Amino acid sequence: MTAALAWLWQTSLQLTVLIVLAWMLAALLRSFFDTRLAYAAWMLPLAAFAPAGLAPVSMVDLSVFSVASSMADHATPAVAGSFDWITLLALVWLTVATVVLIAVAWRQRRFVRWLAAGRIDFPVDRPTGLPRWVPVHHSTTCPGPMLVGLLPPRLFLPAVDQSVHPWVIEHERAHLRHGDPFWNVLILWLQALFWFHPLVHLAAIRARRDQELAADQAVTARISSSQRGDYARLLLSANAVSMPPGALPWKSNHPVKERIMHCMHSNATPLTRTLGISLLAIGVILAGLVIADTPSSSSEGASKQSGDSVASEGEQALQPLVRIAPRYPRSAYEAGITGAVTLKAEVENDGSLSNARVVAAEPAGVFDEVAIDAFSQWRFDPTVDGSHEIGSSLKADKLTIRTTIEFELGNG
Repeated sequence: MTAALAWLWQTSLQLTVLIVLAWMLAALLRSFFDTRLAYAAWMLPLAAFAPAGLAPVSMVDLSVFSVASSMADHATPAVAGSFDWITLLALVWLTVATVVLIAVAWRQRRFVRWLAAGRIDFPVDRPTGLPRWVPVHHSTTCPGPMLVGLLPPRLFLPAVDQSVHPWVIEHERAHLRHGDPFWNVLILWLQALFWFHPLVHLAAIRARRDQELAADQAVTARISSSQRGDYARLLLSANAVSMPPGALPWKSNHPVKERIMHCMHSNATPLTRTLGISLLAIGVILAGLVIADTPSSSSEGASKQSGDSVASEGEQALQPLVRIAPRYPRSAYEAGITGAVTLKAEVENDGSLSNARVVAAEPAGVFDEVAIDAFSQWRFDPTVDGSHEIGSSLKADKLTIRTTIEFELGNG
């Protein structure tokens, strides 16, 4: 539980920075370059889920810490009156995330069943250009053409009006080419996991709007300038519908004014698209710097020197001020089981640890939980050599420590 909350906290901070970066970049690309690139900019927050091992670190190995079986009395139940707030917070987060996912799945299933209730199967020409693996259904309850679901996405068409304009079908095809059914499911999962993060929900709304603008541009890029007015009028003639996030309707409740403005005044040209791709590449680099926690290049040389001094001083330069002994699991003590757990964690500016995780354990799963719970409570001197702070701007790499906790049988 402790490790899960530590990951959640660290990822939330990274998401905050990455969402702000993506929002500014998408606004710039949308206004001056290419709406499809603006939609692509919303992939940047996914960098927060990159493996932690990609970030450069300075490693300090600590000495082996032994826990004798005489400490088995620590495995007794907690003293009456104490309360495990960490576990409570983890349970609240997991419960709400589960409820959100269930509610979204229930709403999606109810909507699909409503469409299926009015489904009418009759011989009809398949829309031109639609992939063969996409099923097409007609339904009397369908308010307008839309893609629904993921495996596979299905195209629902209104049964009362069989004449669907080819531009509408092209709009839905654009959603398929962009992988929007998959991205919508991913967005829903992120909203559920980070239900407490307002920026995640605001970013989801803006990303879905850019999703529609990108599909519109995919259509207008295939028609002449004189036909863009007809496409705009086609947008105005459709009735806006409110759908669950798992559906991609031709006419959503997206502000139609913005869609028409981008259709009539598209900035997409070969030059602006090239410049936009270059700008998007810069955004990817900035996102990588956020994840790697790397400072500006002006301090890079001094950073490396400081990092080397920390790593070389090793254990002597970094000793824990507070070192909590883990409780020897009573079940392991009674069974005569011994073992060792190797752990890693990052040292924060105040000397506390974050992102504590198990690197190796023997035997696996026996001592992991008690070891990581105790290790997460260790505290270190915020200075590494008496003068430089751990979080100083002189350090380029995040300081990581590693230690091994051995569990041995004693006579106590």
